Amino acid sequence: MPEDARGHAAGTVGAYDALAADWDRGLRFRSPRFSARMREVVVRLLQPAAGGALAIELGAGTGWLLDATSPLFGQLHAIDASAPMLDICRARIAASGLRNVRADQGDAMVLHGVADASVNAVYAVGLLDAVPDASRVFAECARVLTPGGILVVATANAACPWHGVRDRLFGVNAVRTGRYLTAADLMALGAERGLDRIELVTCGAAPQRITSSLPASANIDGGGYITDGGCSAPRRSPTSSWTLNIGR
Repeated sequence: MPEDARGHAAGTVGAYDALAADWDRGLRFRSPRFSARMREVVVRLLQPAAGGALAIELGAGTGWLLDATSPLFGQLHAIDASAPMLDICRARIAASGLRNVRADQGDAMVLHGVADASVNAVYAVGLLDAVPDASRVFAECARVLTPGGILVVATANAACPWHGVRDRLFGVNAVRTGRYLTAADLMALGAERGLDRIELVTCGAAPQRITSSLPASANIDGGGYITDGGCSAPRRSPTSSWTLNIGR
């Protein structure tokens, strides 16, 4: 890994370590509508793999999605690079009695101990903009997914101007704006690894509609307005994100 990537990885993990204690409080009070919408979308997009023996959540953090996603699979493996985040995640698993869930520290770019073609579904919310090389995450997901398996990812929309405004006003906590991805970036990452069944959804403070041109294979849902050029009137969603569902 290049030196700048190693530095970014270490800095990002350290930032999430520092944010862990207040993470769930932030979800409850700063963005409850967004987190509720994200849960609904991720669970819906995982439905084609429901009943599968094994799923993996990459960047599981405090485990705030596990109670919604764990009933879909025989076993669910939660992976995160931050030890403080995992401490909270494991406590949540125990308190909620999620017997089919385990949580381990790991690197989403190198899934040690996960066999080829052994996982029915992989999902990651807010991970791709935090790793040094998103293409390596896609490569590992393509390696471990079974034939017909699916990958669901949610990441901030690089074209939304709010991210740059936020960084200038409040500073950068865990990620840098330059690491955010556009819809075209996500499409290319999926196609590069032969993951070609694609559904693109936007999740923000309210459901959104993508009005720009996208590949014919992209199925869009939602109800506001957003383009690859950024958020536009009449409705802005400052927390707009792409959610991509891709399969083999």
